[in-house]
Amino acid sequence: MDSQYGVIVVGAGNAALCAALQAREGGARVLVLESAPASARGGNSFFSGGWMRFTHQGAEDLGKSFPELALAGTEDFDVLSYPDNEFFDDMTYITEFRGDPDLTSLVVQQSRNSMEWLHKKGVRFVFTFSKQGIKKNKRFQLGGGSIAVSGGGAGLVEKLFESAEEMGIEIQYQTRVIELLGIPGKRVNGVRIRNSAGELVDVKSHSVVLASGGFGASTEKRTRYLGPGWDLAKLRGSEFNLGDGLDMALAFGAKSAGHWSGSHAVAWDASAPTSGDRNRGNEFSRNSYTMGIMVNKNSERFLDEGVDFSAITYGKVGAEIMRQPDSMAFQIYDSKVLDILDPNYNGRQVSRITASTIEELAIKLELDPTLLRRTVDEFNASVDVTIDFDPNTKDGKGTSGLIPKKSNWANAIDVAPFLAFPVTTGLTFTLGGIKVDEKARVIDTQNQPIEGLFGAGELVGGIFYYSSPSGAGLTAGTVLGRTAGREAALDALSSPS
Repeated sequence: MDSQYGVIVVGAGNAALCAALQAREGGARVLVLESAPASARGGNSFFSGGWMRFTHQGAEDLGKSFPELALAGTEDFDVLSYPDNEFFDDMTYITEFRGDPDLTSLVVQQSRNSMEWLHKKGVRFVFTFSKQGIKKNKRFQLGGGSIAVSGGGAGLVEKLFESAEEMGIEIQYQTRVIELLGIPGKRVNGVRIRNSAGELVDVKSHSVVLASGGFGASTEKRTRYLGPGWDLAKLRGSEFNLGDGLDMALAFGAKSAGHWSGSHAVAWDASAPTSGDRNRGNEFSRNSYTMGIMVNKNSERFLDEGVDFSAITYGKVGAEIMRQPDSMAFQIYDSKVLDILDPNYNGRQVSRITASTIEELAIKLELDPTLLRRTVDEFNASVDVTIDFDPNTKDGKGTSGLIPKKSNWANAIDVAPFLAFPVTTGLTFTLGGIKVDEKARVIDTQNQPIEGLFGAGELVGGIFYYSSPSGAGLTAGTVLGRTAGREAALDALSSPS
C-alpha cells in the first residue's frame, strides 16, 4: 500500500466494488479498504439472494442484451415488460412516497444500463419464480423483480472481485478506516486507517467513496436507532457492517438522510445463527407467508399476510414480527399449499413442525391449543368461498369481518397434515444514512457537496423508507456505486497533483 491514490473506496460489497471498477475504468488509481478478512469479504451483498430489479420490454428485449435469458419458445412462463414508470411506481408505493424522487429516478433510469455493464464483467442472470410468480394450472407470469444473478449474491461479488483483480485494483483486507482526512465539511484528501498490525496510518487520495454499509451489525446502534428489542434481531448478512462509514461522514460534516428508525427486515428461520452463514446464504428466509397465516405466541394473527406479493412486502414483515412477544411468530399452512411454498421451506435443517390436528400443532409449538383452534376457526369461517384461489395474481380471495383481514390468497386451513414454521426477525439492512446528490456527492449540513467525498450502497439514506422491493437494493447499490466511482475518478483526475 502506497501513500497516495486517486480514489480510495471504503468497503468491498457490491456498491463498493462497482465504484472501484468504474473509477478504474475512468483512469484513476484505486485502493479498496475492507475491514473484514478476505475469507469474509463481500459485505451484505454476499448473503443476498442476488435479485436485481431493472427495466426491460419483455422476453425478446432481454434476450438481445442477455443471451442466457433468451427464450426458446417452449417455456411454461411469460415475461412481462417492466417499464420505467412501473419500477418508479413500485418504489414509491413501498416507500410510501417518502423516497428522494431524484435518486429514485436515477436508480430506475440507469438500472438497465447497469445490468448490461455487469454482464460485461461476467455476471450472468437467471429467471426466478420464488417471490413473484407461482404456477397453478397455467403459465407463470414474471414481472419486475423476477430476475436474479446466477449464483446469487455470492456469485455476484465473486465476479466483481475477479474483475477488480484483472484490472489491477489493490484491495487491503482487515483494514479499518477510522477517520476522514481533510477540512471537515469542505474537502477530503484521504483516510486514517488501522491496519492488520494495529498501526494507525494516514493514506492520501484525491477522492474517497464511502460504501461500507449501514449499521446493522452494531447492537448498540440498532437499539439506539431502531428501538428496544432490535439488539436481539438476527443478521441476514455481514457482522462487519458496524456503521463506521456513517460515523466518519457525520463527524466530517455530512448531512444525515433517510429512515434512521427503519430497516429492511424479513421473516427468518428462528433457528438461524445470529449473523449470516456464508455456507447457507439466503436459505433461512421464509417468504411464503402469503399462502397461509402467521400467529404470535398468543396464537393471534397480527398482520394482513396477503396485502400484496411477498416481493413487495417481505422487507416489512420482519419489523411486524419484532413487535410480537419475544419477537417470535409461527407461519401455519395446511397440505393444500405445500407444493407451492418456496423451496427454502424444504431446505437443510429447517425449523418445521408437522401435526395431524391444529391442537396437536399448538402443543408442539407450546401454544394454547384452545386459542390456536379458535384463531384458525375464525379465519376459516371468514374466507370468501365464492372466489377461486389463484396464487399468480392478487386474486381478491380475502376474508370478511376479520381483524386483521387477509386481502388475497385466503384459503381455509382445514386439510391435514398441518405445518408450522417458527420465525423471527432477520435484519437485511438499515435505512438511515447520509445525503448524496445525483452525482453521488456527499452533501454537508449546509446542503453543499463536500469536495472529493462520495457515497453509495446501504450507507446512502433517502432512497428507501420502511422497506424496498425485491432486487431494488442491489440495483441501487450498482447504480450509485458506478455513479460514485465515475464522479470520483473525474474529481481525482481534475485535481492538481
